[in-house]
Amino acid sequence: MPLFSVELRASLMEKHQAAEELDIVLKEAESVQHAGSGLFYEKSRAEKQMQELGEQVEAAQFRKTQARRKLVLVHRHIQELNDVYGIDATNTGALIASIEQEEENVSAFLRYVARRQFTLAMGGSDFGVTLAQHLLSTSLGEITDSRVHSRAVTYARLRVFKTALLAKQLGDEARLLEGEYQQELKHYEEVWQQYLEAKQGVSSAQARIAEVQRITAEVDAQILSLQRELARIDAQLIARLERELIEKGLMSPQPGERSDGRIRSKQTFQWPVNGRVSAGFFNAAYQAFFGVAHKGVDIVVPHGTRVSAAADGVVYLARDGGQFGYSYILIGHRNGYATLYGHLSSFTVSSGQEVAKGTVIGYSGGTPGTHGAGPMTTGAHLHFEVIKNGAHVDPLTVLP
Repeated sequence: MPLFSVELRASLMEKHQAAEELDIVLKEAESVQHAGSGLFYEKSRAEKQMQELGEQVEAAQFRKTQARRKLVLVHRHIQELNDVYGIDATNTGALIASIEQEEENVSAFLRYVARRQFTLAMGGSDFGVTLAQHLLSTSLGEITDSRVHSRAVTYARLRVFKTALLAKQLGDEARLLEGEYQQELKHYEEVWQQYLEAKQGVSSAQARIAEVQRITAEVDAQILSLQRELARIDAQLIARLERELIEKGLMSPQPGERSDGRIRSKQTFQWPVNGRVSAGFFNAAYQAFFGVAHKGVDIVVPHGTRVSAAADGVVYLARDGGQFGYSYILIGHRNGYATLYGHLSSFTVSSGQEVAKGTVIGYSGGTPGTHGAGPMTTGAHLHFEVIKNGAHVDPLTVLP
């Protein structure tokens, strides 16, 4: 083989190895990043956000209430003007026309008085008070004194004019306050909606945490229950192996002449699927993210990959979690061993069924939101556990 071909192959192998190492580093970094945004982190963040938004809601509600009170007060004054003077402060066009007309009426009357050489001076404070009292007790038609009459008419005109101006001012203020109130109301509704969303986020995180804890407790209970059946399963598997050896002529059918050294040999396993391990045994990032211990390994494989039994055994439980639950298979083996296969999308075996090593028992899943994935997943993979005498062991210590 030419030297350059050997060098080229070596270079390609080095690049391939470097690419694999980089992929591992990136996946580990991704795992650490996920740990920073786990369920408990999401719950804590949502709780903090809900508290902050709760304070904003109180402040917005106070401003909204104050704006509403101001608006109600102005409308009350407007209603009083309408009741007493018949002036509708909400009819801007008619009000402006009335003000312009009254302004013209006052000006015309003042010009008329000037032509008649009437004086408009108050003539002293005593006279002003007397005139005011007189106006309160007398109608314009009953006033005969020309000097008093002219002043009375002038005051009447001015009073109407000022009332109209006040009505316009109140109308303008009411419209301004209405805008401010609507703005405060909109802000309050927006903050309230954000508060409800944050509250829902807390509830959702709490529900997911509770579901993860419930599933973990259920699986642990099933594993504990399996331990009481392992002796029976061990005897069942030994009996099957004996029958196979007898049928092949490798073992005497006479109980006293049997030699079961090969049957009692060390339990061996094979990989249930072929893929990269993304999260190892008791992975810290997994526990930080989901809040429970990772008692197995996660093997990255495409959704729907065939999953095989890691060793001869008996299916103790095939648990179908449904569309939103956690689906898994629990198998009992010889010598006190058991294995668990999690996030399965479908099964090909059922509880109580004997399976040989390499038998397809189901298909992998794990894609969030799919059948059997459950809440403890961020992507397609197989979760694989190994249990020895009721205690979890690192699957990598028994896999070839």
